[in-house]
Amino acid sequence: MSDKVVGVDGCRAGWFAIWHQKHETGFDVYESISDLWRDHQDARQILIDIPIGLTNDCVRMLDSDIRSLLGHRSSSVFPVPSRDAVYASDYESACLINDDLFGKKLSKQSWNICDKIRDVDRFLGSNSIAIGTLGESHPELVFTLLAGRPLSMSKKTAEGIAERLDILCQYDLTIMDVYMKAEGEFPRKILARDDIVDALALTVTGANSSLLGTDHQRGVGDIPIRMHIPAEECLLFSSTFI
Repeated sequence: MSDKVVGVDGCRAGWFAIWHQKHETGFDVYESISDLWRDHQDARQILIDIPIGLTNDCVRMLDSDIRSLLGHRSSSVFPVPSRDAVYASDYESACLINDDLFGKKLSKQSWNICDKIRDVDRFLGSNSIAIGTLGESHPELVFTLLAGRPLSMSKKTAEGIAERLDILCQYDLTIMDVYMKAEGEFPRKILARDDIVDALALTVTGANSSLLGTDHQRGVGDIPIRMHIPAEECLLFSSTFI
């Protein structure tokens, strides 16, 4: 079995991925999930910060479980739209659909990531073999579990970035090198600093992950709704950047 793990976060240009395999780490930006899969279908696990498994009959139970763990950071979990709302042609239509199915309209934040939710949902709908490899994770939950507490500062601030890097460096001493190289290679109009930190968190999680203890729902297309979190003892790995 491959030892390659990939952490993925959405960015302005598409998807930012960091991978680790056999003491080597790399990163790149991909326009679509299909493009990312083309390069990393050999991975043991790909963790991504996007809802996987969409419903129309009821809201996802998983999301309330995550909010309860995040404490004052619970606002980082956007309400996941119904699948039909995700595929709506515009924001107003999505609000009407979601209100009809779930009894509430969509926030602008939720609508603004619907293009990325569609990208993953469409991909998995036509690539069932990827369902066992591509898994959902949530960086803020990862940081909360690694630190043993909800973090005190927003990831949009320099202090919040430093707080998160300090946590990750306890699990991999090469984290800072990878962060600095990614930050230097891509301009901020393509890749934000918190995108890099979030992808790093999911790469570390992928090295030794478990599933959040919750009842497992399945979304439309029989796609499982599951959240990958760090195992109790995250494995350390030594990276050599390529």
